[in-house]
Amino acid sequence: MLVLATVYYAAAMFARSLADQPGTVMPVWPASGISLAAVFLLGYEVWPGIWLGEFLEAMTALLGEANPPPVTTCIAVAAAIGVAVTVAYVSGTFLLRRFVGRQNLLDRAADVFKFVLLGAMLICAVSATLGSTSLC
Repeated sequence: MLVLATVYYAAAMFARSLADQPGTVMPVWPASGISLAAVFLLGYEVWPGIWLGEFLEAMTALLGEANPPPVTTCIAVAAAIGVAVTVAYVSGTFLLRRFVGRQNLLDRAADVFKFVLLGAMLICAVSATLGSTSLC
């Protein structure tokens, strides 16, 4: 789980380095794919690694602002974002297993369509929505 948290954090920080200005929308977020692949391939029990990686990334982002909020607020917000992201990918893996199954996701055209619809679009939209809501 610590390896997953480290890989997630590194991928998230790489994505943050691609932003034009601090605090703007990132053009890519490779940590999403890492999270989904980890839960799908390794099982639901790896969720603490995803939560920890997102928590650390959110703390780094919040405390790195020009005028950071109090540390207790940062901890609460980072924990909420971590929960939101983790719930999105665990529930997304459940949906993929339910509607696509455990076979290779890229074997048939119908499976690829379901994977893109559920894995790439729906899960990422849910994760971004819940994470943004946590910031509010």
